[in-house]
Amino acid sequence: MYRSLDLSKKRLNKIFRTASDDAKMGVTETKLAIIPGGGGTQNLARYVGVSKAKELCFTARMINGKEAERIGLVNKSGKDHKMLLKIAECHFR
Repeated sequence: MYRSLDLSKKRLNKIFRTASDDAKMGVTETKLAIIPGGGGTQNLARYVGVSKAKELCFTARMINGKEAERIGLVNKSGKDHKMLLKIAECHFR
């Protein structure tokens, strides 16, 4: 399952973002010449920097969870991201 990088919808996304190692994400709308909406590109630039955000938008390249952690898009990646999210929810209560 592919996930578009619309990061503006979740409550915890500004505090703690997780992904499974094998997650695939990217700004897939640009592959179809569609302008991404919903604030995802603005948040992407805040999380990974303008240069990397432009690269991901212009190339429509898909990245996995490990690379997302490496570039700062997610705080943690692991085999079971739901467990990571539960840990984050307990920590930030």
